[in-house]
Amino acid sequence: MDQNVAAAACSTSPIPRLSRLATDRIAELIENDSLPEFDHQLVASCSNDIFEVLRRKKRLNHRTLQTMCRSSNFQINKIDLMGNKVELEDLELCSNQNLVSFRLGDIDYFPNTNKIQVADVLDLALNKTSRQQLRHLDLSGKLRITSNWPLYVAKKLPQLESLAFANRSTANDTLALIGTNLKSLRFLDISSTCVTDISCIASLKQLEVLIMYNLNILKGDVTETLSNLTKLRVLDISRKVNTDFLQETSQDAHLDLALGIYNRSVEAIESGTSTPWAELRAIDMSGLSIVQFGTDRALAFVEKIVEAHPKLEQISLLATPLDSSLIEIPNRNLQVINTVSRKSILHALEYYASLDRPAFITHTLHSVYYQLQSGYDKFSQEELKECLRLVCISMQQGLATLPVQIAGSACLYHLCKMKRIKRLSVKEVINCIERSLDAAEQYRTMTQLQKNVWLTICNDYLLHLEGIDFYRTCKVALDTMLLNRDASVERMTIAIVSIVTPKMRPSEAKTLTTDTKYVSHLVKIMRDYLEAYTRDYRHGHERDNDNALYTLKFTLSALWNLTDECAETCKAFLEADGIETAFKILKAFDYHGNVQTKVLGILNNLAEVEELHMGQLCKYEYISVLISCLDGLFNEVDSKGRYREVERSYFAAGILANLLTNGNGWECEKQREDACEKLLELIEQYPSLPSAMVSYKSFIPFRRIVQESKSNGAIMWCLWGVHHVLQHREKNNAPTYEKGDFRYIDMYMDSGLAPIVEEMARGNSRHIHNIDIRVVHLARDIVEIISSDSVSSSPPSPASSPITLASRH
Repeated sequence: MDQNVAAAACSTSPIPRLSRLATDRIAELIENDSLPEFDHQLVASCSNDIFEVLRRKKRLNHRTLQTMCRSSNFQINKIDLMGNKVELEDLELCSNQNLVSFRLGDIDYFPNTNKIQVADVLDLALNKTSRQQLRHLDLSGKLRITSNWPLYVAKKLPQLESLAFANRSTANDTLALIGTNLKSLRFLDISSTCVTDISCIASLKQLEVLIMYNLNILKGDVTETLSNLTKLRVLDISRKVNTDFLQETSQDAHLDLALGIYNRSVEAIESGTSTPWAELRAIDMSGLSIVQFGTDRALAFVEKIVEAHPKLEQISLLATPLDSSLIEIPNRNLQVINTVSRKSILHALEYYASLDRPAFITHTLHSVYYQLQSGYDKFSQEELKECLRLVCISMQQGLATLPVQIAGSACLYHLCKMKRIKRLSVKEVINCIERSLDAAEQYRTMTQLQKNVWLTICNDYLLHLEGIDFYRTCKVALDTMLLNRDASVERMTIAIVSIVTPKMRPSEAKTLTTDTKYVSHLVKIMRDYLEAYTRDYRHGHERDNDNALYTLKFTLSALWNLTDECAETCKAFLEADGIETAFKILKAFDYHGNVQTKVLGILNNLAEVEELHMGQLCKYEYISVLISCLDGLFNEVDSKGRYREVERSYFAAGILANLLTNGNGWECEKQREDACEKLLELIEQYPSLPSAMVSYKSFIPFRRIVQESKSNGAIMWCLWGVHHVLQHREKNNAPTYEKGDFRYIDMYMDSGLAPIVEEMARGNSRHIHNIDIRVVHLARDIVEIISSDSVSSSPPSPASSPITLASRH
């Protein structure tokens, strides 16, 4: 195979190149401050790539810059600080490397001056060698900069060939200094500046690339000025997208650059001579109305420009009258950037995603959206993956532009919805989630964007994938829920929180639940939707009633998970008057076992927290309600094969078991005795369930009951729960066990329960003088399970680990 062909094949292969994998890994080690020592120097190309990975991930800081810039292991000659918050002293670290390219970024290193002092920044960042050899300088950004910097550049950077200061509020006087002092420039980007006259750059005879995107030229003979730039190879005269191509805004205030080029092209064709731009390879006219031409005349217009420039290889016509037109020029290998087909749309997105052109990115994303909406099945697997990659890149780079995020998130929804998501790899799904969460964080109150994001993420397949950052997903959903009260957004975010909270590590869940505002808000939602459901039910609004029930159920599930073994969250629930609301729901939904089970699960979590002194739950009225929830038709199953009556009874019994263990606060001693006897009788009636109805993070709540309780009924409930999860341990392994081996047997042995249960199995107890024989039998059953498990100390092999784990709730 020809070497060039082989190289091209490698560059387009879906398999990552070894160099790229190594680059990403080294960047990760630097980010985590775990880079091992090594005794050789990486060449500039590798060092630059590692630096760029850190920049894209926004991980450039004092530590990472120190690791790369001060170490002799890295040879960096290109530094780009855009998008990273580095400090003034960090600039001095850059001076340890000899640079040929430097991009300042948009950081106000001197905040008290209200302007970036360009000369002072460059003096800090560039050493003597860098100043002598620097060829590329990019000062683009949104903040204000000093106006006299061209004199510094001309004096201190003699080899400079490329200069950009796009988006700065720079005016004609600065450009005049450039035209006078930097005559060796070959590249100049003055896009979206305040420049209104470019006559002064006519002296830049070496200029090969001129970028003038979104420039308002108000005076001077532009065509004549451009005619002096005879070495131009790339010319960008594009403007922001106009929705009406046939009526250009403020036409009288602008000189039509395209028309001037067209006129020179016609003159050259008619006279048989060359235009001033004989070397022109690419021209960007995207966003122009092309002097108010219709499609036919616009096509003739473009054909003349192409004919007059035989070396032209690319012409950009996005958001013009020719945006959706097939343009074919005989005998010319011309790349036309527009949206005429899927292939051209993806090419346009790739082209503009690498540039700071949010208007064109948004326009192209709209085209992607319509293609996905109307012709998803026509996308090949390769096109689909490329489409997703480019949409994610566009969203990542255009995070500060709301239209890009709305259009991009709409595309991600169509790429991920329902079963389509199964065509994507886990890595691609994670990329979709990360970009969606970025958008949700950036625009909390933008309802349409939030709908797009959560419709994308609210996918059952996605939410059960391993490798997803469930902590971040949950936190962003909770924050959105606090700030955006749109009913559909609220339903989706609450549903997601209820699903992902059991999948977080205990340490992550603890971090999340330390902020009690989430629980307080969820309790408020409980109260609001209880009232809404009651009101709609009374007035016969069935659809609204269903929505209220849906939201209430997921709110309860979320609270059940958030309060699980978390004293701070339980306290917040208590302080938000959650108990009163919980019992109102128990009464209002006495016919709805699933809702009651969720409420009882929350109350059970509260009852487990000994330091809360849950005397509130011991009120005669509340105990009566709990006892009423104990009975049921335990052998009946629902349409999904769930023993709902057992579930409700089990969690009601759990509350009573914890209250019996605490011993204090009961308003009626007889009620306490009745509850104890009721538990003993009740638990004997539970059938042997075919599958686990519950999973646990730990056995700590059980240990307290077994160690301290003087109630046979409480201990009976506790042992039944332990026996139940151990009995179904193979298919219901502990999903969040901190040790990482995910096995209930090991969790049981570590909990301290084993010696206590073994003592009970022998008919003894330190706290109960007359231990009930039913307790003894259940304790023996547990001991038998433990003794029969011959691999209790060995973790399961990866092949036997379940992909999807049962959640507690």
